[in-house]
Amino acid sequence: MRHPETAPSHASCTVAVAVSRLAYRCGGSAGIFVRMDRLPCFTRLAQGQGAPEATRRLVQGRTSRNHEVVAQPLQFPLASRRLERRTPKGFECNNASHQPGPSAKPMTSIVQISDTHFGTEQPAVVQALEDHVREHRADLLVFSGDITQRARRGQFASAAAFVRRLEADGVGDTLVIPGNHDIPLYNVFARLFTPYGNYRQHFGDDLEPVFENEQMLVIGLNTTHPRRHKDGVVTARQVERVARRLGESDPGKIRIVVAHQPFGAMVPSDLSNLQHGAEPALQRWAEHGLDLVMGGHIHLPYVLPLSRQYPGLAREIWMVQAGTTLSTRLRGTSPNSFNRLKLHPGDEKKVCVERWDLSAGRFVLGSHFNLSW
Repeated sequence: MRHPETAPSHASCTVAVAVSRLAYRCGGSAGIFVRMDRLPCFTRLAQGQGAPEATRRLVQGRTSRNHEVVAQPLQFPLASRRLERRTPKGFECNNASHQPGPSAKPMTSIVQISDTHFGTEQPAVVQALEDHVREHRADLLVFSGDITQRARRGQFASAAAFVRRLEADGVGDTLVIPGNHDIPLYNVFARLFTPYGNYRQHFGDDLEPVFENEQMLVIGLNTTHPRRHKDGVVTARQVERVARRLGESDPGKIRIVVAHQPFGAMVPSDLSNLQHGAEPALQRWAEHGLDLVMGGHIHLPYVLPLSRQYPGLAREIWMVQAGTTLSTRLRGTSPNSFNRLKLHPGDEKKVCVERWDLSAGRFVLGSHFNLSW
């Protein structure tokens, strides 16, 4: 029989869950994390003591039917050596961990924006992003969906003009995919028969573009469908197409998949927003060398090591989520933001992920993470 002191009581778990919810409401959405693993209830649950299997899996980083507890990504013990959150004074990537080796290739940079929801964009924020790109430039702009609010022609026209200005300001290339908001909602005829008509008029016919150069392979994935309101689905055909392209690429490149809906959840309320078919897709892609998946949809920026949610992965895949970049449709205390990724390909691949937050009318560096494999 287990000693009573070694098993968390139902009451203590309830208190811990309440603390986790309060922590999220007070700061989790802004990127502030609470050491839930320091609470005795969570420590014992993570060790498998006194908890049902579904709860233990979730505490250890896996999804389950019990949506009351979630492991915080910065506290994953197996990932701690590969993920570093810098102090506020560290406004540059950790140079010590990013010194290129003998076989390293030149650094390249990606700016990831998402969920701009043109039709709800803020002109001052649009200008702030254009100012940032003009000053810092980027090799590739990744636009991970929900370009517009209601998929209307005028909204797409404004978004396309915005992208052209970014290209003129210093973006080398652009990769854009649709989100669920880029399919008409109220125009039933257009939704059923020409769901991507306005998107294609302004961003081209290719709904799953691919960008590749000597440093990176970026594969766009369209996980939207006119028969679904918001959920994303990865089909078996998409899984195999991506796996084949990953397998054909140079293993020294940073290999990325971009999809609108997320593959990993940061908070319990987002478990219902995960891609349908995420786990078998990630397992297949991990076998073929995928490094990163990028997404949006939930307006919450975070970096997550997916092996903790899907422990059967053959290698680590990092989830890089973007918030809403320009829209008034903010989530909680998360400000408008975007991600800047600095890639160091080669035998020892490294990526620095910077999150830039809107503050006092301009984008400033909020936090950054050093990833490696």
